[in-house]
Amino acid sequence: MIDIEIGRTPTGKRSFPLAFRIEFLRRWDACVERGVRTRLLREHALVESTVRRLTAARDRGEWTTSMVAAAEKPGRRMDSRDRAELARLRTENEALRRKVEQAEAAQEILGKPSSSWSR
Repeated sequence: MIDIEIGRTPTGKRSFPLAFRIEFLRRWDACVERGVRTRLLREHALVESTVRRLTAARDRGEWTTSMVAAAEKPGRRMDSRDRAELARLRTENEALRRKVEQAEAAQEILGKPSSSWSR
């Protein structure tokens, strides 16, 4: 069994990560005994047409192109909701810092109460 998780598209179709495709086809190509390929297909709930598409894409060099594109792609981009949340959190953080500074200044001005005051 290949330990790479298979994802889902928004429409519910399975999405095979590039690492899964490479590992699956490495194992597919290594199958020489009778029935081993069928067992591999069943193990991953795949059909031969999917394997034909994977091998065709590999042979056309599509994976090399996608690997280069993935390597050059910068980190995860934030969408507008994430940006709004980040701005809100920064504003809240700054307000809390000001409150802490005010509380510390008030404590410094007032000083610690002496033990005779607390009786």
